[in-house]
Amino acid sequence: MEGVVYVKFVASLVFVLAILGLCAYLLRKYGGIGPAMMPQHKRRIRVLEIMPIDHKKKLFLIRHDDTEHLILTGQGHDCLISSRPAAPDAANSQDIRKTA
Repeated sequence: MEGVVYVKFVASLVFVLAILGLCAYLLRKYGGIGPAMMPQHKRRIRVLEIMPIDHKKKLFLIRHDDTEHLILTGQGHDCLISSRPAAPDAANSQDIRKTA
């Protein structure tokens, strides 16, 4: 009798893990809910590039409307390094989520 209980337990566990894996896959493939579902041409903010400096610091190149911002993050604080008008060829660049 105990063998049947263990088999049912393992089968139930595999089933639940498979459902969770399917949900995670679908969320990654089709995106979440909310602003992330907006068409790309209507988005105003894009992450153009991310460069890790070390295991805690990263540089982000963010485009907001017609301005690019270089931001350093990590170790409990964020710092705006520079802001400038966006380069003309940056209008045709894709954000990193589409290329990665």
